[in-house]
Amino acid sequence: MLSDVVIEYATTFEQSIIIHRFLLVELAAEIEKRCPVNAEKSLNEVWRVCKDEVAIIALKNGCLIGTMGIIRPTWWFGDADFLTDRWEAILPEFRHEGLQELLIDEVKKIADVVGLKFVHQGKIRDMKNGTSLLFPRMYTPAVLQNTPTQGSA
Repeated sequence: MLSDVVIEYATTFEQSIIIHRFLLVELAAEIEKRCPVNAEKSLNEVWRVCKDEVAIIALKNGCLIGTMGIIRPTWWFGDADFLTDRWEAILPEFRHEGLQELLIDEVKKIADVVGLKFVHQGKIRDMKNGTSLLFPRMYTPAVLQNTPTQGSA
């Protein structure tokens, strides 16, 4: 089912608008639990990630079916950078088809090239009460696996 999925990097303002709309539709229920959406602020952040960081899009027949925004923050307790997802959204019909793994594999390639750890902010969903729990997972590129000076999460 994913053999015809194309993974690309979003770099244009037009693509950031498409991603923004997609995120607001796919994540609306989760977003609204936290606070009302500021459309200008959120679009500006998506555009910033597209132009200054990395925005990955998954397309099937030219239609957006998933996206992940990757940012490069610094650990709060030290001076080392790492990669993490700013957002992740996948259409419901592709959530159990391996699309998340395709997106994560792309981020791992980036992590390998830049030599940074990738902390994926995946979520565990509690179907009984509809809550989400943060469940970070870390990918460490081979080049960093035996370097204690880089630290660990």
